[in-house]
Parts: sequence; C-alpha cells; structure tokens
Amino acid sequence: MKTRLIALLTVAGLLLAAAPVWAHHAFAAEFDQNKPIKVRGSVVKWELTNPHSWNHIAVKSTDGKVVT
Repeated sequence: MKTRLIALLTVAGLLLAAAPVWAHHAFAAEFDQNKPIKVRGSVVKWELTNPHSWNHIAVKSTDGKVVT
C-alpha cells in the first residue's frame, strides 16, 4: 500500500511539474501560417534569450526609409 501511494504521488508530482509546458502559447495565437510574408533585409541584431530568440532585421520600406 505504501509503495502504491509513493508511486501515485510521484506521478502526480511529475504531471504538476509539466503543467508550465502545457501553458506555453501556441504558434497559431500570434501567426497565421496560411498568410506567409517575405521580408528582405539585413540582420541587425540576434538575441538568444531563454526560451525564445529574436531576429532584428533592417528592411527598406516602400517610401525608401530603413525600418528595423
């Protein structure tokens, strides 16, 4: 009986530890994969931060200004 209780508590603890992974935002919440865009420019800055990375790109707009 004691072994079964320890096993049950271990499984419950592992499920609770995995809860933040389930709560992570979805790709579809921010991007529509059916509407791709093309950006042509120069990479100005590349940030590696946990858990995401960011690419800062300098792109020339339609009026000729460079926008980051």
